[in-house]
Amino acid sequence: MGITMIVGRQSQRLSEEVYRQIGAALDAGKEKLYLVVPEQFTLGAEEALIKANRLSGLLDVEVLSPKRLENRVLQETGGLTKTYMDSHGKNMLLQKTLGDIQEQLTIYRSSVKKPGFLLNIADLIGELKQNEISPENLEETRKRLNQGIMPQKLGDVIKIYRHFQELLGNDRKDEEDLRNFVCGKIPTAEFLKDSEIWIDGFQNFSAQDYRMIGNLLETATEIHIALPWDPNPVARDLEVFHLTATTMDAIKAIGARAQVSFKVEKISSVHQKKPELAHLEANLFAYPKLKYLEAVHQISLIQCQNTWEEVEMGAHTILELIREEGLSFRDIVVLAGDLDEYGSIIKRIFAQYQIPFFMDDLRAIGDNHLVEAVVTALEAIQSNYRLDDVIGFVKTGFSPISLSECEDLENYALEFGIRGKQWEQEFSKISQNSALELVSLNALRVKLITPLAQLKAALKAGQTCQDYTRTLYEFLVTIKTPEKIEALVEQLLQEQNYEAMEIYHQIWNILMEVFDQIVETMGSDEVTGEEYLRILKSGFQGYQLGIIPPYRDYVSITDLRRSRSSAFEVLIVFGLNEGKIPGAGSEPNLFSDLERQILGANQIWLQNNRSFQMDQERFLVYDLLTKPQSRLVLHWALADLEGNSQQPSILVSQILGIFPTIEIISTLTDGVAAFWNSLSTPDATLWHLVNYLRKSQTESSATQQERVLWAEVLDWYQNNPAYRKNIDNLMQALNYAGVSQAMTGTEAAALYGKNLRTSITRLETHRQCPFSHYVRYGLKPEGRPIYTIAAPEIGTLLHELIDGFFRAVREQQLDLRTLPKIKRDTLLEEVLESCLPQIKTNVFNSTGQNQYLGKKLERVGKKSIDILVQQLCAGDFEPQATEFCFEQELSLPDAKLGEVKIYGKIDRLDLYQKDGHTWVKVIDYKTGSKKLGYDDIYYGLSLQLLVYLDGAMTVIPAEEILPGGTFYFYVDDPMPRLDFGENVQAAINKSFKLNGLLLDDDLVIAAMDHDADAKTSDILPVYRSEFKLKQDEFTDIIDYVRKTVIRQIKNIYQGDIKIRPYKKGADYACQYCDYKGICQFDEAISQGGYEVLKSAMKKEQFFTLIREGEGNEVDQ
Repeated sequence: MGITMIVGRQSQRLSEEVYRQIGAALDAGKEKLYLVVPEQFTLGAEEALIKANRLSGLLDVEVLSPKRLENRVLQETGGLTKTYMDSHGKNMLLQKTLGDIQEQLTIYRSSVKKPGFLLNIADLIGELKQNEISPENLEETRKRLNQGIMPQKLGDVIKIYRHFQELLGNDRKDEEDLRNFVCGKIPTAEFLKDSEIWIDGFQNFSAQDYRMIGNLLETATEIHIALPWDPNPVARDLEVFHLTATTMDAIKAIGARAQVSFKVEKISSVHQKKPELAHLEANLFAYPKLKYLEAVHQISLIQCQNTWEEVEMGAHTILELIREEGLSFRDIVVLAGDLDEYGSIIKRIFAQYQIPFFMDDLRAIGDNHLVEAVVTALEAIQSNYRLDDVIGFVKTGFSPISLSECEDLENYALEFGIRGKQWEQEFSKISQNSALELVSLNALRVKLITPLAQLKAALKAGQTCQDYTRTLYEFLVTIKTPEKIEALVEQLLQEQNYEAMEIYHQIWNILMEVFDQIVETMGSDEVTGEEYLRILKSGFQGYQLGIIPPYRDYVSITDLRRSRSSAFEVLIVFGLNEGKIPGAGSEPNLFSDLERQILGANQIWLQNNRSFQMDQERFLVYDLLTKPQSRLVLHWALADLEGNSQQPSILVSQILGIFPTIEIISTLTDGVAAFWNSLSTPDATLWHLVNYLRKSQTESSATQQERVLWAEVLDWYQNNPAYRKNIDNLMQALNYAGVSQAMTGTEAAALYGKNLRTSITRLETHRQCPFSHYVRYGLKPEGRPIYTIAAPEIGTLLHELIDGFFRAVREQQLDLRTLPKIKRDTLLEEVLESCLPQIKTNVFNSTGQNQYLGKKLERVGKKSIDILVQQLCAGDFEPQATEFCFEQELSLPDAKLGEVKIYGKIDRLDLYQKDGHTWVKVIDYKTGSKKLGYDDIYYGLSLQLLVYLDGAMTVIPAEEILPGGTFYFYVDDPMPRLDFGENVQAAINKSFKLNGLLLDDDLVIAAMDHDADAKTSDILPVYRSEFKLKQDEFTDIIDYVRKTVIRQIKNIYQGDIKIRPYKKGADYACQYCDYKGICQFDEAISQGGYEVLKSAMKKEQFFTLIREGEGNEVDQ
């Protein structure tokens, strides 16, 4: 018995030696031969072993991962009757643990439900168990620590660890407990007696692993451990092998304790690789470095503009190697510095370049549609059929109704706010959409809700995890989930989407594994439905699955952590940037690096610290960069896809120091060189052609030779039948100038009607954007009615409240000036009670939240009424009408336009009469913060107040009608921010000050506010002359508004539907537009662009412009 260490600098050579030795043992007729390799590498190791020894199969040798070895031991020695949890079962039991003791925690109490905490505590407990650290060990250490928060953190971890162990009990074991259990069984395993074992692919081991190796020594005749390590004590790059040197010492100690022979077999590097690659291997991390002074041909350094360009250059290189050097795709490995960043880019570009690839990463199942269906179904039950959860369940594709059927049901549910028991009751309300028929909707409702209702009833009757799991399984069978998965797999096979097909092949079994883990680990535990859902989610959290490559000849895409590649010829690296390769390392879970050092000083050794990560990262970089036999291509980007700058990795400067003659290839080129770099496969070159044509529309920097070359490429596509249709569509898109903006006057008259009756809001809409007006008033698309409270509903309710209040006062012949506040409030409450049910089919009474909002708006209404009455009592103007409707006929210069009438509804109209004169005051209620400005009037963006004033003056029967003022009143319940000592009521009054235009007449001002003087008023904007107009100024501005209205109407009837939204300062028409998805407005389109208007126009400038005849000038 003994240990033989197979050591050498290159892991690939060690693996080859292991395969050779196994082959020799087979030739010698030996049996019971085992090769132990890391998880996820058994398939690759079997293939490499067969290939190395030219075997037809594996009979007398078995390739095992640590988990497969454990299963073999348990199958033979017994112990399978116990409940074993994988990492997902452990997560679920830990979730229950956290729920049980959350209130007992101190530091981590608020973190328990945060994303990621579960996985962090699971990793920490796993690390503690792997290093054979018990809660008692931690408790002893905690007692010795008396500073900082370490004692509290340790105390929380101990509580979680202990309670988790209590829940495990004697019959349940997690992965780490299982490993300990198996270790004790290994000496009695018959299949391991007198066996010969090779261990390959590891750089370090945990304390449990070392114990397993020690136990294997008791039964195996020989253990061969391949370890990448340089035994030369004066090697120039010893730091690379610091991690494996520690491993070597630990294994030597195991051998000494077991009193077995310990041999070291050094495997020298066979320099089959190119000389510069061999030189790189010897000097990458060496000090001092030896320079390679000859020309370098097999190592390339490529600097790119961004990550997209990196991958494109790599794709170019791959195709070049395949075409010109006769390599296969499987001879090439791609290393990505960050698969999360590069993965999607690689998938898209490699597909364009028709490069078969396999991405060696694990796929998370959290966003898989079947998992989402399970979770959303339970969430729908928990939330009492909340609409988002019910529809979310349907949209997973696994519900009893199809996605097309879902659309009608969703529209109806949104329109009437279907929720709770309404799903279980027959739909009876008639929809605004005539296409929604109640008979078909109710049939869909029954089809969808029946299995959910059965699930709800069964869950309510259940008490234990086993009850809930059985109920959930029966629900999935009822809705025919297995049959739907089979159909989906068949569809994906037809579409040749092998990756997705492989995932759905596994997903049902994975779901059953999670169910089995719940039943086996906590089946008899009583939990609530909410707790069960949380446990189930934790089971899915972190669950990842790997898939087998769907074909043999492919480019392998990997990262440093998952690289298990056998021999290959070429390595292409993406992301050789600072912080990516080598990585910056991550903060260890829960305990910081400093805290781990403190624990280490107290005999609690945790391996996963920054120093360990750096050693591991350094070795992985060395190991992978020195594996290729013939070519190494390194890329880095100066910026990511968002334009953030990036620095090259320190490895770039190290390689430049080793190879002083090497030249950096930069892609920052243009002209003819860039053209030739762009040519590759038809699909990939097409993208470059479109990019060139797009740039040529705005830039003219291309040389004549470039234009000729690209013209040849375009001609090739246009004459190629396979691409002709595609290139025609792309050329149309390239020359697309937006939605058609042409409509004749005849077409406009036919669309809008010859005799126009319009509101001022419509004219303002046309001025804001002609196309928006065309869509809203011409095409008239209807938005999907949604049963919710939005700004329009709030505005409608407040208008109804105030108007209803004044109407009630008028009907009951009450005097507002003497009406007590209690009576005012009572009147308003009565109005509110009658208004609420009429708004959007009683939406304000639909939920407790909406009822609260209705009460809040009642408070706003009361405050607004108080201020309105206060302002009324401060002057002599009397309310003449509320919701006053008027209609004003306009005389147009072109008789062909027909008859045009402006109509409107004035929120409140007040009059003041004296000495035969009648002054008019118009008030418009606003719930927003809109302010009247001369620039808005000048450009026709805000005409309402002046048109209303003009309309009122036109229809009021009086001899001498004069403008008094036109104002916005803000309906609100303000909470002003005050300085110390400031008067609260004064601040509130200031918030309600009228905004608008006022006649500059002392008599009129006094009639509006008795307390006003030339510069101060709590009601009127008298403090600035900007808002006060003389009689002739009022006449001029009203005349200008009339002309603007006529001009807008002419523009409408001339067919103006241009996509030309205005932009004025920070305001722009698209800000709240509902039709952005229709117009496809884009400033990059040649005919697009905002109409930029001047902002903050002064009164003097305004009147100068309108009196000189200038109107609606655009700032170009």
